[in-house]
Amino acid sequence: MLTPQFKNDIGITEVARSLGINDNNLRRWIREQDEKKEMSFPGKGQQALTPDQQRIKELEAENRQLKMEQEILKNTQRA
Repeated sequence: MLTPQFKNDIGITEVARSLGINDNNLRRWIREQDEKKEMSFPGKGQQALTPDQQRIKELEAENRQLKMEQEILKNTQRA
């Protein structure tokens, strides 16, 4: 008797073969989709950010902007 996992493996192997990809890649992609849900496969080579990562990115951009403005103010006071 075939176990459900064995039947599933046969299906993955057949699907991978029909797509012309390695079945281990397909298994990894399925596992990543199951684990990360909407955070998996963000596209365009950019990894999706968690809300915390997005907030850090925004704060870093704001910090750069403030440092630049501060430098401009210092230079105008010197002149």
